[in-house]
Amino acid sequence: MVSLYENEVEQNKGYDIEFLLDNLHENPIIEILSYPNNSYGITKNRLISLKKLGVCKIFFIGKLKIQKLNILGKGTNSIVLKTMTERGVSAVKIMRPDSNRDTFYHEVEMLRIANALNIGPKVMNFTKDIILMEYIPGDTISETLMKEIDRPGNKGTKNLMQIFRNVFDQCLKLDREGLDHGEINRPDKHIIINNKMEIKILDFESSSINRRVTNVTSIGHFLFIGGPLSSIICERFLIYDKDFLFQVFTNYKNSLDRKIIDDFLHLLSENIGLNLE
Repeated sequence: MVSLYENEVEQNKGYDIEFLLDNLHENPIIEILSYPNNSYGITKNRLISLKKLGVCKIFFIGKLKIQKLNILGKGTNSIVLKTMTERGVSAVKIMRPDSNRDTFYHEVEMLRIANALNIGPKVMNFTKDIILMEYIPGDTISETLMKEIDRPGNKGTKNLMQIFRNVFDQCLKLDREGLDHGEINRPDKHIIINNKMEIKILDFESSSINRRVTNVTSIGHFLFIGGPLSSIICERFLIYDKDFLFQVFTNYKNSLDRKIIDDFLHLLSENIGLNLE
């Protein structure tokens, strides 16, 4: 029998849930589904739950690793895997046994509010400790920004403007709804951008509808004031006055007036001669 460790082709093709259930003792799936506890019982129960949710395959691919197996994501409370259902490619978020959270119910509630705004991966199904959701391909926001900054000619600048418009649009919608994501200040872990410059905001586990919203101000600070690429971005768009930037986002924070952000984006486009319409 082929080990998951040894067959990279099979990792990319995916493993049937039934195969994994039948070969639990021979393969390192335990190191993934019950990470970091390595529990046979937890792994078996989760494979059964995944099957009930409609998952038929698991793919061990992604930029992160647990042992020698690739995964899409790993946080303090969960891991994320690429999966397959009868409806097509999907993703599952699986709670770590050592998580400080009891259930995913709050995250599902917050994500459904976001979904109603056409934001975030669509929730397909869930249990207490698993969320089956839309699979989101793409790169982190910093990877995409750097790629467009380095792109020769005017195309990169146009793509940057499209990113700004799209990410601010989603953050403005969340602010208007009163849903604070809670971690937009660390967008490389929570914002994915595809090759069409479409934005997906992920991970609503820290979200709340009971505190002041900071989505727009957080992404604004990252992009233009304190992020790793903010100096390069400001130079590209001829913004040299940090006090002006602070004033823009302070004014927005105090009023939550969308026009402030729309006017700011219009100024950026005028500075480099782009038509924002």
